[in-house]
Order: sequence, then C-alpha cells, then structure tokens
Amino acid sequence: MTMNNAGQNSSRQPHNPAWDELGTTAEVAAKACLRWIRRLDNALVRLGDSHQGQTEVAILEEKAQAILHGPRRGAGLAKLELEVWRESGPERISIDLDPSRSAQEQAQDWIAQVRKKKRGWAQWEERHQILETEKREAMIWKDRLALWLCESTCPPKAEIRNRQAELEGLAKRLVPRGLWPQPPPPKDEVRPSSPIRWDFPDGWILLAGRSGTENDLLTQRIALPHDLWFHAAHVPGAHVILRSPHGKPAPVPPGLMETAAGVAAWLSKLRAQSIAEVHVTEKRHVRKPRKAPPGTVVLDHSRTLRVKPVPPPR
Repeated sequence: MTMNNAGQNSSRQPHNPAWDELGTTAEVAAKACLRWIRRLDNALVRLGDSHQGQTEVAILEEKAQAILHGPRRGAGLAKLELEVWRESGPERISIDLDPSRSAQEQAQDWIAQVRKKKRGWAQWEERHQILETEKREAMIWKDRLALWLCESTCPPKAEIRNRQAELEGLAKRLVPRGLWPQPPPPKDEVRPSSPIRWDFPDGWILLAGRSGTENDLLTQRIALPHDLWFHAAHVPGAHVILRSPHGKPAPVPPGLMETAAGVAAWLSKLRAQSIAEVHVTEKRHVRKPRKAPPGTVVLDHSRTLRVKPVPPPR
C-alpha cells in the first residue's frame, strides 16, 4: 500500500483486490483523522486556559473580601484605595467601582461571580481531559494509518479483514460527526425551503433551520411565544424549536428536552464534541436586533444544558 509523492499507489505484487479496497478506505480514514484532530484542536482553543481565569478570579475575590472586611461605604465612589496583606507584606491596591451602587453591593456581586467560576473549573478540568484523551486516540489512529499506507508487502487475508473491520468501526464513529466523507446527494434532489420538522409521540414537534434565513423564518415568524428555543452556545448553528402539542406551556416528557438540546448541538460546530453546551429559553425571550445579519439574535433570559450531540431522528 506504498504511496508515492503524488499520492498514487505504487506498483506492487501480488495484486489483491481486498488490499486495494483496504488502501482506498485507509486513505479516506487518514483524511478523516486529520479533520478529527483539527476539530479537537479548535475545541481546546475555544475551551481556553483555566490558569489565566483562576488568576483573574483570585484578584476579584481579593478585592471583594477587602471591601467586605472594611467599613461600609455608600454609593458615589468611583475608585477605592485599600490595604491588603500578602505573603510579602501589606500592599495598597486600587479598586474601580460603579458610583451608582455601594461598594458592599458590588463586592457581594463579585463573590457570587467567584463562586460560579469556581464551580465551572471542575467542569473545565473534565472537559479538557475528555478532549485530550480523544486527541491522543486520534493521533494513534493517524500514525497507524500512515504505517498501513507505507506497507509494500500484502499482509495475510485475516489481517486485511481485521483492519477493514477496524476501519468500519472508526467510520461508524466519525460519520455522525461529519468527519467521514459521505457521497453527495443526487443532483436532481430538491431541497425544501422551509425548516426541517420532526414529529414526536403525544403531538410534540421539533423544528430546525438550516441557514441564517431559515433560522430567521423559524424564530421570528413560525415559533410561538412559549415554544422552547435551543441553540449551541458560543458557536454558529441551527435555531431549534420544541413545540408542545397545543403550543402552550406544558411539562416536557422525560428525555425530550435533552434530545432537542442534543439535536441543536449536532446542527452546529459542536457536533464533533462529546459534550456540548446548549442555550435554552422560551421563544418570547429571543429577539433580533435591528439590521442584524440573518440568524442573529439576542437572549434576554436563558439557561445552559450540557448534553451529548445526537443526530436528528430520521
């Protein structure tokens, strides 16, 4: 399965159709692994560095504690000079304040922010470990495929069958993530111009847009005020709507909320991740700014779900 510089199979013997087929599949798998690694690198970049965040949180907590342990100060202060004790001794720090609020009120808000960020560190460590483990697996696959493609001697038939089975297993994992190429749709296939719709038991409906224009149509014209609205956090993706049987507030059946969020993650750039964050709110809390590009919205209120991206039902 030796490759020359032009990327073509070099001559070898004996000729074995099964080995030729394995070589073609291995080339596809090698390209899929490169895309896999690239997506994981991008996910790690988006995840950021926790050390910088921890330093910022420590500074914010120090300022809040310095204010709370000092005398009460009312509104009207834009800056406050305080003395804090560190390992090297006392040091004066300057704290910028909002003059419209008291220093104690702002310090309490900072303490709440600190607690929230500290809770997020545990999730960051878990997410970072998952991505790093998956990247190591992708790198192992990349190296294995490179060795297979450099072989000049046909392996035994049993080894060829084993490798083909391994590649089929890899394809099953990467196809749902959009990393393994699929044959193009027929040229005469007509794509519908309206959002996609899936029907669930008991009359529940899931809707999703496939472009900025369809997202606008779905969110601004089709969705009802109390429909649940989903979108992957911090990345481009589809607007997904979950509608109750009568379009009014109703308890969501067990698992359906996670399914809708998983579909929203799947229909976004978070598809390749094992766990994704998805914003969910009622449609009445979603508004489109004036003259904003198609699909752009602002959320007045939302909460975040951490779910596994799942493909939409067929």
